[in-house]
Amino acid sequence: MGPDFKQAVHEHLEQYRDWPDYDQFVLTYLDHDRFHILADEIEKFIPLKNATVLSSGCGTGGCMQAFLERHADRVVGLEVEENFVRLARLRFAGASFENKAQVDWYDGFDLPYEANSFDLAFSMHVLEHTKDPEKYLREIFRSLKPQGVLFLELPNRYYKMEQHSRIPYIHFFPTDCRDKIIRRLQKKPFSSLISSDTLFKINGLIDFHFQSPAELMKTLEGLSAEFSLKIETAYYHFPKKILYKPRRFPYIVGAQRKELSFRVIVRKTGP
Repeated sequence: MGPDFKQAVHEHLEQYRDWPDYDQFVLTYLDHDRFHILADEIEKFIPLKNATVLSSGCGTGGCMQAFLERHADRVVGLEVEENFVRLARLRFAGASFENKAQVDWYDGFDLPYEANSFDLAFSMHVLEHTKDPEKYLREIFRSLKPQGVLFLELPNRYYKMEQHSRIPYIHFFPTDCRDKIIRRLQKKPFSSLISSDTLFKINGLIDFHFQSPAELMKTLEGLSAEFSLKIETAYYHFPKKILYKPRRFPYIVGAQRKELSFRVIVRKTGP
C-alpha cells in the first residue's frame, strides 16, 4: 500500500467523519483481504497466475491488489470517478506491484483497450451503474481474449431491499418512475424526515439500471452469437448459493428472493 494512500482516503471521506459507521466506511476503501475470497472462486475457472486482468469499476484498487498478490502479471483498473482513479493510483504509488498496476479513467461507454487484451474481466456491482448495460457487456467481451472469463456480480433485483440505499422495493420501479420518486424525496417535507446518509445514498440511485437475473441472462444470450459465449455458472449468492434456473414467470416468492447478489461467470470461447 502506498505511503500516502491511507491519509488520502481519510481526507476524501472527511465530510462523513460524523457518521456512526465511519470506521467501517473507511475500511471499505482500505481493505483488500475480502477480495481473496472472490479470487478463490475465480480460480476455479481461470488461473490468476500470469494473467492480464481488467478490473472494471476498480474503486480504490483493493481487488487489484488481491489479484496481484495471486501473481497476476498485470492488472488494469478502470473507473469513471476521477477521485477513485486518484486514490487507486496512490494505493500503488511507491509500493509493491507499482509496475504491474495501471489505473485509467474512462467515459463509461467505450473501453480504451484493443480487442483480445485480457484473460479476465472482473466486474462487481458495476453493471447497475452503467447507462447502457448491453453496450457495457459488449465492450467487456470485445476486450477479452478467446477463452477469457468475465466474473460478473450485481445486486439481486428479486431481493426486497435495495442494497445501496437500504430502502425496500424502490428498485422494483421502472427507471424513470424511480428517479421521479427519488427527486421528490430530496425535497421538503420528505427531506426533513430522512437522514442525510439515506438522502446521499438514494440520490446515487438516479439513472441506475437494475437488471433482474432473467433480464441479464437474456442480454447475455443476445450477445452469445456475436462473441461465442459460454455460461460457466450462474447463481444467487449470499447468504446461500442457489443455482439459476430459467423460469417462465418472475420470482414472486421463494428462496431466490432471499439472496443478496446474482453472480455469473462467462467464458468467451471464440474470437
